[in-house]
Amino acid sequence: MKKIAAIIVLVVLALGAACYAESLDTLINGTTATAATGLNPAKVIAGLSMWALIWGLIFNAVGVFAFLYGKNKSNVIFMVIGVVLVLYPYAVQQTVAVFVIGVVLTAALYFFRRGI
Repeated sequence: MKKIAAIIVLVVLALGAACYAESLDTLINGTTATAATGLNPAKVIAGLSMWALIWGLIFNAVGVFAFLYGKNKSNVIFMVIGVVLVLYPYAVQQTVAVFVIGVVLTAALYFFRRGI
């Protein structure tokens, strides 16, 4: 079980580094290499980058499961964190911020798993 958790943590860190590298490249160069086509691939929908959408979907799924688990176990903390995990990607547009906030809230689920 510890090996699986370690693999999951490594995958999340690698994907986080990839989205951070994309954001850093966009900040340094101003655009990505495929922007010469006239489209801005760094902003896919409503000003969000591809990585922000992917992380938003991942943390939305975690939030739904946390809310349902909290509702089943009558754990208010899990329900509140679940709702925040579902809603915050709609308010935050920066990719790194979406990733960092999601990781912090997911870690909060782990630390508050005993509940009130």
